Amino acid sequence: MLPEWRVLGRAWAVCPLLLLLKVRVPMAAIVSDCMEYEYKPEGLNLCCEKCPAGHYVSKHCDKNHGAGVCSPCEPGSYLPYRNGETNCRLCSRCREDQEVVSPCTATRDQQCQCKPGYFCDSENCVENCFRCQSCPDHVSSPCNATRDTVCNTQDTTDTSEKKPEGGSLQMFVLVVITITSSSSSSSSPSSSSSFTAIKRKEGWTNKAALLRYCSLRTPKITSQPWT
Repeated sequence: MLPEWRVLGRAWAVCPLLLLLKVRVPMAAIVSDCMEYEYKPEGLNLCCEKCPAGHYVSKHCDKNHGAGVCSPCEPGSYLPYRNGETNCRLCSRCREDQEVVSPCTATRDQQCQCKPGYFCDSENCVENCFRCQSCPDHVSSPCNATRDTVCNTQDTTDTSEKKPEGGSLQMFVLVVITITSSSSSSSSPSSSSSFTAIKRKEGWTNKAALLRYCSLRTPKITSQPWT
């Protein structure tokens, strides 16, 4: 039988080893954060490399920061980015009121849009397509798969022959000037000055003043037989 002091000595020699193991056990269970191009499999303390787009993980890696087994997506499925997925996504199917724009590939989902004569303006067209409206007169913008027809509701009558506001007054003023010029020999200085005063004061805009002046100063016109 060993003396007591030797037994205690051996116990003290074992204690540091137990403490070291106690510290290392939890450290071995902790995995550092995975890199951007890696993923952490569920239930495993490992970081595995992601699979490329169009592939899925058929087997995880067996060592930290290692590469697992990647398999291509089967027809009718896709994955558009690097991933750690164990299954590919199923391709979308176009509705009856839609048509295929581009088919599904291993890296891109199928693209659909409304058939001609129909539109859908919601994001990703989650609702049904609607029939495009018809315009009674003119179309400003035709209907397409994402926008309804835009009708032109403005008056399309040609406005090139329309007279500007006050056009009749301007024509009347020209007639007055012509008459006063032709009858300048019979008009007096006072009438000319009064007309000038009206012109300056009213700025050719007071129709009542012009009519009053013309009623007082319009020369008599006698009818003569045609020769």
